[in-house]
Amino acid sequence: MIELTHKTMKIKEINHSIAYFNETNTGKYIEINKHLKKYPKLYAKVMLHESKHASTEGFWPNILIDIKDMFDIHKQLMLFAFMLKHPSSIRSLIPFFFENKRVSVNWFMLYFMLFMFLVSFVIVYNIWR
Repeated sequence: MIELTHKTMKIKEINHSIAYFNETNTGKYIEINKHLKKYPKLYAKVMLHESKHASTEGFWPNILIDIKDMFDIHKQLMLFAFMLKHPSSIRSLIPFFFENKRVSVNWFMLYFMLFMFLVSFVIVYNIWR
């Protein structure tokens, strides 16, 4: 258990992805890759990020947390190195995946990929025009 904003939060260790904040009818919890414990600095940054999700309500405010976090270059480099050492963590970059017999959506990655597609389309269109 971890203390987040005066509330107790369950931590569930997983073998895939990086980390996710989940809220179900049984309560709130954070799923975090068990291998992150080997990297204390990265673990702390990931837990801070997930605690922000836990204390934020609404779809777009949570997307903004992810966008702001993209610009923490040191953290992104550590995550990249972590993903190279633990390939199952790459699942965090997939916009759709099956989990517990249902399809889960990583909205941030879906919007990021759509944004990159639009930027690419605009660039190609302006070059060939």
